Amino acid sequence: MTKKGKLGPSRDRKTDANRREQKQAQDLGGTRVPLSGALPAQKGDIRVKDFLLDSKYTCRYSLTISATQLAKINREAREAGKRPGLLLQLESPPFGTPGTWVMMPQVDFEELINER
Repeated sequence: MTKKGKLGPSRDRKTDANRREQKQAQDLGGTRVPLSGALPAQKGDIRVKDFLLDSKYTCRYSLTISATQLAKINREAREAGKRPGLLLQLESPPFGTPGTWVMMPQVDFEELINER
């Protein structure tokens, strides 16, 4: 297990996160945003068509997402002319539960289902 240092996540944790994001981007037909979060111009983690997704991962059974985090995801995506989304990956979901979920604002979901 890796430890969090004084300056943030350990290198191994960041490397693991980068690999996960790269795999998720490939699975979705998108691209991983290089240096996401490290530079002001590099917002979000993954770009897929008209979406800008933030990627979150947990090895636990739950993950807390705050309204502040959702506001940040929404603002960054809208500023980039994209729809916001949150990609959540659960390491060990309970039996029968999908391990990866995508969350988005209801207005964007309604637009998607009405486009068909």
